[in-house]
Amino acid sequence: MAYIEYKQRGKKRLWSFSIRERSKSLLHKSGFKTKREAKIEAEKVLHKINTGSVLRFDMTLPELYQEWLDLKIFPSNRSEVTKKKYLIRKNVIKRLFGNKPVSQIKPSEYQKIMNEYGETVSRNFLGRLNSSIQASIQMAIADKVVIEDFTAYVDLFSSKSGQKIDEKYLHTESDYQKVLVYLKNKFDYQKSIVPYVIYFLFKTGMRFSELIALTWDEVDELNEQLKTYRRYNTAIHKFTPPKNNTSIRLVPITSD
Repeated sequence: MAYIEYKQRGKKRLWSFSIRERSKSLLHKSGFKTKREAKIEAEKVLHKINTGSVLRFDMTLPELYQEWLDLKIFPSNRSEVTKKKYLIRKNVIKRLFGNKPVSQIKPSEYQKIMNEYGETVSRNFLGRLNSSIQASIQMAIADKVVIEDFTAYVDLFSSKSGQKIDEKYLHTESDYQKVLVYLKNKFDYQKSIVPYVIYFLFKTGMRFSELIALTWDEVDELNEQLKTYRRYNTAIHKFTPPKNNTSIRLVPITSD
């Protein structure tokens, strides 16, 4: 059962409180001018601890990360796709760290786990995961939760290299035409629509989300053009507004 300790110290004789459980400090706050002010705040925090709605040192890393998502990510104006990526990282964190309290995770243990995980993912993904974990830890520390920032001195290593920049682009018109011919040779509506989609993307320069948002109402065969004014979000399965105003446009097409 958690309990509260009050102390008055320093030249200004300011009050502080610590919420403790089994001789361990769950949370500490100071700077109150009177004991009454400290008591009002402490009792509010203790109530939140008892109802499980406050950051505390014995939280697991997935629990802390979820609180960070609820407070910092989900209320933001980030896209639903981006928010879903943050949520996916929670599943990774749960798999890597389990139910171990954040107060018991040591820097050396964190380094070892990130080293092992780095053998299976790219440096970019590993860095994003570490940044998210670090942000959740910093939020807890700012809230005066007594834990160590075990991410502070981590080095990130990945044995899985990303795609080379030169491999991401076509460098000549000849290469472009070869891709179109290859895709047309793969056309078979009974087997897959993927070659058609990729071909259409190459021919129009449209974004994938714009293309799959098209209906026949936006196809003007007579004037050989398309109208795009929205996107289709595959994460939430809904139509969404265009990326910006310039994304509302007429796209020329050819008979082939």
